[in-house]
Amino acid sequence: MDATGSVVRQCYSDKRLLYYEVSCRGHRAGEQNIPVAAFVSNAHSVSVIVNFFQRLLEAEKSLFGFKNLCHPCVFKVDFSMAVIIAINMSFNCMKLDEYIQFCWSLVNGELTLQTIDKHFVTVIHVCVAHFMKCVRDCCFKVFKSGTELVLCSVQCQFNGVFGTVR
Repeated sequence: MDATGSVVRQCYSDKRLLYYEVSCRGHRAGEQNIPVAAFVSNAHSVSVIVNFFQRLLEAEKSLFGFKNLCHPCVFKVDFSMAVIIAINMSFNCMKLDEYIQFCWSLVNGELTLQTIDKHFVTVIHVCVAHFMKCVRDCCFKVFKSGTELVLCSVQCQFNGVFGTVR
């Protein structure tokens, strides 16, 4: 799920128009992403995004006749708190602090991966490129020089932590 303001041209409003899209990965490696749903809005808020997800789930139900057939395993997002909170509310039925506690319990071994499957918890991944940009921006505010060194060390830590997870 991502929102961008550079796709839609400004028209009659002073507000910036945002194009939101949910897409899924292609079936085979190297295939293009497949758009699932999209909308344009001049607001970037939790309520607008939750409404979009609710309409998506209602449309799915009317097409297939099942309730909550679509439950994504993973959502890859940028650092948009509105998107993260909306995903938690719509698919996990959790508040952000409950989701963070769930993740903490999972990382500390108090829960297993089977718990995710059993409770149909959608995992939220923050895009590495957005994460590194955020780290870079924060480091630049503090260090001005030496940002490349900090980024390199964060990348090494990131690779060390996630390189060992199977």
